[in-house]
Amino acid sequence: LPQYRSKDGRMIARQVLDTNLAAEPKVNRGKAGVKGSAVEMYGSSFDFYPARVPPPIARAVVPSKWQRVSGNTSKRGKSSFSSKSGQQGSSSKSGKLKGDDLQAIKKELTQIKQKMDSLLESLEKIEKVSVVASLTAKAISFS
Repeated sequence: LPQYRSKDGRMIARQVLDTNLAAEPKVNRGKAGVKGSAVEMYGSSFDFYPARVPPPIARAVVPSKWQRVSGNTSKRGKSSFSSKSGQQGSSSKSGKLKGDDLQAIKKELTQIKQKMDSLLESLEKIEKVSVVASLTAKAISFS
């Protein structure tokens, strides 16, 4: 008796194991040893230009919501690290400059934190006023 094997070589009790669990239609390959045209075997929907790749999507440049403050402003003092950052010196001087830079950055960050805290407090006050106003409007509409 000839042995029959499935595509993946599985055989049970001398019968071919059908591994087509998804019930996909079987491709009619024609007679063995007879070559058909590529259109008959695969269809005519070839991509004749496989090297053509669509150009990459250009990312839109989104402007920063908060622009970086440079140099002096009316409310801020002179930024000490911006003027010293271009200087060069010996290792002890550069260490000193780094320390000065760090102190100036720390001072500016502290100022920014204070401004943020005050803005958050103002926002909370505005939200409270808004809630009170909406409750008052609802109370008036019910009466």
